[in-house]
Amino acid sequence: MSNSSISSSDFESITSNEESSSESSEYLGKKYLPELKDLTDEQKEMCREMLEREDVRSVMREMDNNIYMISRWLIARNWDMEKAVEMFINTMNWREENNINTLLEDLQEHPKFEILRDYWPSSQAHRDILTHDGSPVFYERVGMTDPKSVLNDIPLEELISFHLYDQELREKQIYDLCIERGYYTGAIFVQDLTGLGWKHMYKPALNLLQKSTYMDADNYPELIRKLYIVNCPHVFQIIWKIISPWFDKKSLEKMSIITSGYEDELLSFIDADKLPDFLGGNSTDIVTGGGVYDDRGKKIKIKKGKKKEVARGEIFKLPLEIGEGNTVISWMFNVNQYDIGFRVEYNKHGDDDDEPEILQDEGRITQHEGSIEAVEPGFYYLVFDNSYSWTRKKNIKYYNFIHHIETRNSLEHSGEGIYPSPFKKTRKSKRRRKKSSADRSTDDANADSPRSKSVQTSSRKNGSHSKKLSLPGFGRHKRSSSTDDESGKKQKKHKRSKSIHITDEG
Repeated sequence: MSNSSISSSDFESITSNEESSSESSEYLGKKYLPELKDLTDEQKEMCREMLEREDVRSVMREMDNNIYMISRWLIARNWDMEKAVEMFINTMNWREENNINTLLEDLQEHPKFEILRDYWPSSQAHRDILTHDGSPVFYERVGMTDPKSVLNDIPLEELISFHLYDQELREKQIYDLCIERGYYTGAIFVQDLTGLGWKHMYKPALNLLQKSTYMDADNYPELIRKLYIVNCPHVFQIIWKIISPWFDKKSLEKMSIITSGYEDELLSFIDADKLPDFLGGNSTDIVTGGGVYDDRGKKIKIKKGKKKEVARGEIFKLPLEIGEGNTVISWMFNVNQYDIGFRVEYNKHGDDDDEPEILQDEGRITQHEGSIEAVEPGFYYLVFDNSYSWTRKKNIKYYNFIHHIETRNSLEHSGEGIYPSPFKKTRKSKRRRKKSSADRSTDDANADSPRSKSVQTSSRKNGSHSKKLSLPGFGRHKRSSSTDDESGKKQKKHKRSKSIHITDEG
């Protein structure tokens, strides 16, 4: 089997690495899935000891009175009894304070319950999808959703309740399988990112994901046996930079990120009739829904981006004030006609008298999307430079997004800190000061500096879109030749350098 994944070295930390399964397994999935193995005698004894503790028995549910179900908290805390008990009691108190124990009944009374259940593109309604060795399988297509239209209608906290409803169903199904089979199965999750785009970087939607991730880590330990993330578009690199610090090391080790060529792997442990056709199976009705959410049946038109006219000979600077803490600044824009100069500048105090630092210079282009990580506070500027044109104004449409990268010490279950991003670091390059438009060099576009770290860019110049998924500081992009009548100068090209891109190993 051959996979097409984002540079094998880029994701080696979170691509499938559990290939030492038991030789007694009777199906091909043993090559890809973590082995389902029984607890050791010593571990079973620790589980019984935890179950006999008065502080545990006073708060536990019926389903927790089982060595395999209670083992989840011990595993999550590396078999440290006191830490596991503390985590368990905190979860039980959280359940009581938030009425989680009755959520499966209560939420069905919500007026939007049936509407949202029908809309959300997942396999949650199908409870009979199992791997060959007994783990339940859940599919989801978050790229097919329209987060803004959903959040315009349903408050964030209520959407979290819908997520917890699904988690409760999954936990209950795993418990039933545990009783039936005599071992803990965990669950397989397959997240298809087809359709993922800039609209999914809507800040309230990311807040929803962040809160849900933290709640899951604290209160539903070891629910995941394996998580597949497939069909990842270019924008996923930017989103991943934002969300990866929210996961602990153990969770990230269970993830396998594959862009294409995953069908044989999934079919090695899931029957074709239980695998959706968009993932290489035969089923056409396991996952439905998605699109623009509207409980009135009327299409909602979501307008994105702002328009700006940059007069001939002028420069438009979009100021972005960034405070303490790492922050990702993302953007995308296009020019209605002709081209425009684009760069990213930094000025610590925002004083016009101070010479700005150029963090990234794309030269003259017609369209661009990209991102930087701002690691120092101050003023960052997206600069649209039309100073070279003496006859033409330029009409641009742009969209920018700012998100703070947050980490969380309570998620560091292993004590080893937050797991690093799988993306390669961009090379260091010298910082450059602003030059006049006449002699500005574009040799070091995408320059990296201590002020910022480039995350990802993808440019379209004169209608030609780069097919490479590259990180700034690497790769070679063609400059657009002058498209203005008054300018006969041609832009210099990047120096040739390495690139990181989607490869097809198959």
